Order: sequence, then C-alpha cells, then structure tokens
Amino acid sequence: MVPQLVIDGLTLHFGGVAALAGIYQEVNPGDILAVIGPNGAGKNEVIVEIGTRDLGALIDARTWE
Repeated sequence: MVPQLVIDGLTLHFGGVAALAGIYQEVNPGDILAVIGPNGAGKNEVIVEIGTRDLGALIDARTWE
C-alpha cells in the first residue's frame, strides 16, 4: 500500500534542546493515528510542524490529487 503521508526526519530545537528528533511516520489510506504522550513530550509541536512546514520539505504526498 502506498502511504498518503510520510513524515521523515522531523526535528525541532528550542535553543540547544531537541524537542523532537528524527520523527518518522507513514500514514496509509484508512489509518487512524493518535499522538499520545506525557505533558511536555512534544505532541502539539508535531501537529503544528506538520501543518506549518513547507510540504515539499516535510511530506512526501505521493497520492495527493
């Protein structure tokens, strides 16, 4: 199955601290994905980065029309 969304190597730093490091996720058609973790784990940052980054740099949208 060809993924609809591929996130590869998502990294985010605040000062010298890596909040996110090397996040990789594939989302296939029909998948339901949840982002879970303790407070301060970077859940919100993952969603914000997916929504605000240059899509060509972050997302391989192989099946988007």
